[in-house]
Amino acid sequence: DRVDPDNCAWIHLRMEDGVQIAKRLVWAHVKGYAWWPAMVMESDVHQVREGFVSVEFFGSKEVATVKDSPESLRPFEHGKVDNYISKNKKKRNASAVALAMEEERNIQQVRNEAARWYAEKAWQMANAAGSNWLGKRVQVFRSDVNYPYGDTMAGHVRQYSFHQKKWLVSFELSETARKKYEPCWINLQSKEHKV
Repeated sequence: DRVDPDNCAWIHLRMEDGVQIAKRLVWAHVKGYAWWPAMVMESDVHQVREGFVSVEFFGSKEVATVKDSPESLRPFEHGKVDNYISKNKKKRNASAVALAMEEERNIQQVRNEAARWYAEKAWQMANAAGSNWLGKRVQVFRSDVNYPYGDTMAGHVRQYSFHQKKWLVSFELSETARKKYEPCWINLQSKEHKV
């Protein structure tokens, strides 16, 4: 595979300190303390034993190894406190919760931006493979409209299938038949479909 340097982001990691990767945002509980927002971390240096995870708490520089179970870890989900967490009467740190909620928003924003970027790239690739027809208004002759004579129908190209090598066309209301036809997959380059 060839790497396109214009479309790559390179990250240099200093390996002498090891690498820690944040995996999920959780409520974490250490016996004797309140439930606290934390990030589950994975490290190539500090290995934890089976069934346990390393967590880094928000609003402090504290880390802990806790059991990877519902009794010690709960989903954070916008800071929502479930019944199990609320049983613990120790006061939760409001500033740590605010930090975790801000981090959750940032994570979601990055995920949304990445999803939009990949969707745009996928659309561009499909459009290029589909002869740049996506989004275009087309007129297609259909023999099943106004049978037995057939008729030309207008529609919009919505999608391209690499596998079928066909375009998905959604049709506008037919003036002749006075009805709406379902979208269908059409090979716009075949002789039987006049575009």
